[in-house]
Amino acid sequence: MTVLGIIVALCMAAISLLHLIWAFGIWWPVRDETALARTIAGFKGIKAMPARSAGLFVALATGAIALLCLVLAEILVLPVPRFIVFTAGLGAAGVLFGRGVLGFTPYWARTTPEQPFRRLDRKYYSPACLVLGISIGVLSWSFFQ
Repeated sequence: MTVLGIIVALCMAAISLLHLIWAFGIWWPVRDETALARTIAGFKGIKAMPARSAGLFVALATGAIALLCLVLAEILVLPVPRFIVFTAGLGAAGVLFGRGVLGFTPYWARTTPEQPFRRLDRKYYSPACLVLGISIGVLSWSFFQ
């Protein structure tokens, strides 16, 4: 589980870093704000990046999940009961898996119709969320055993 924990933690840390730089107005890898917003958010009629607070929240949450993966893989140790770590892992797994499933629903297609987000979400973002959610679920189950 060590290798899986490190891989998932690195993925979550990269996602966290991206949201952090976007929260501070660094438009990368797309230089134009509107084009980047349509690439990463895709909400109907979006013209600007989401609020800084939203970006910071996602950066903090995904960064915390990265650390949680290292705890679940028993690379880091927290002075809390194992059941709490296990529960946090299941929660993170559920949120990511749920986001992955949501990306394939007609509701989400109506809510986020802008291109290229719609195409990228179906091809990359939602499948990545499913894989990350399942991986964190596996880490959580292994941790609790």
